[in-house]
Amino acid sequence: RIIYDPSGHMCAFLVSQDYKAGKVEQNWDTFMSYSGVWKLEDDKVTHSLDFASIPAMIGTDLVRYVEWVDEDTIKLKTAAHKNRAGQDSHDELVWSRVS
Repeated sequence: RIIYDPSGHMCAFLVSQDYKAGKVEQNWDTFMSYSGVWKLEDDKVTHSLDFASIPAMIGTDLVRYVEWVDEDTIKLKTAAHKNRAGQDSHDELVWSRVS
């Protein structure tokens, strides 16, 4: 779940299906949350974190590239990076509005 407030605040909760089903315990790969302020510039949104379930993330900026799928759905993509296996990668999440 991700929430963008018109005043510029946001929060995100990322939960794996296994965590949601109670099959695994909380760790970096199964559950993460953060909040802070957000700023949209063209196709780039920056989340400036003031809270995170991973303390080392507090005070950092997360930059995501936005693709508007339709009026109720966005795709947020990270910049290219190396994954744990050392391969070129990026992360992508699709968020849909819940009414």
